[in-house]
Amino acid sequence: TDSDVIVNGLLTTTNPGVVTITADDSVTISGTGSIRVFGAGSVSVTSNTAATNGNSNDGITMAGASSVETDSGTITLQSTGANGGDITAQTLTTLNALVTINSGAGVALQNAVTTRGANVAIDAVGGVASTAAGDISTAGTALNQNSGLVDINAGGTVNLQGDIITSGFGGTSNGGLVTIDTLNGSITVAVINASGAAAGNGANILLNADGTDSDVIVNGLLTTTNPGV
Repeated sequence: TDSDVIVNGLLTTTNPGVVTITADDSVTISGTGSIRVFGAGSVSVTSNTAATNGNSNDGITMAGASSVETDSGTITLQSTGANGGDITAQTLTTLNALVTINSGAGVALQNAVTTRGANVAIDAVGGVASTAAGDISTAGTALNQNSGLVDINAGGTVNLQGDIITSGFGGTSNGGLVTIDTLNGSITVAVINASGAAAGNGANILLNADGTDSDVIVNGLLTTTNPGV
């Protein structure tokens, strides 16, 4: 019930190795801890595997300079179910592989999430927030490579100080769709760029704030190109 996993150093493996961390209560990756997977291996971090309420909040906390990086493997951070806790993420990086963050409470992005062409999916029962350093980029890194989409669903408010960049890289690269939905809360965003490359298509930017008195606040430039809206 109260069992935790604390990572204070670098966890490293190579293809076909994967890194899987599960805890009945919470997972902490300290400022001296990180995860690096070379090759196609994935990273999966799950807290609150026991539905009972643990004594350290049942969440996932990445501190300070910690990071999770893969080559072509997915990254999943998950704290769901009854008593699922907050997820605080630092740097998350893949080379064209999906990043998924799924929280039974809130999500905080304190550093960049970068997928180089793959999707980012964030779901939270509570709110989703990012600092100015918490940019989300799904832009590809190869000529004609399409960018990934960004999909954020929150039960509460979404307050993003970091930018969202899903623009095409070059040639015929298409921009990636950006969708932000709240069930009962306002949406605040900074820069969002879903433009296509010179010969590529732009993608739509969809901001939908449901709930009484919910607002949409745009603090930066929203950009897309034809046929995006």
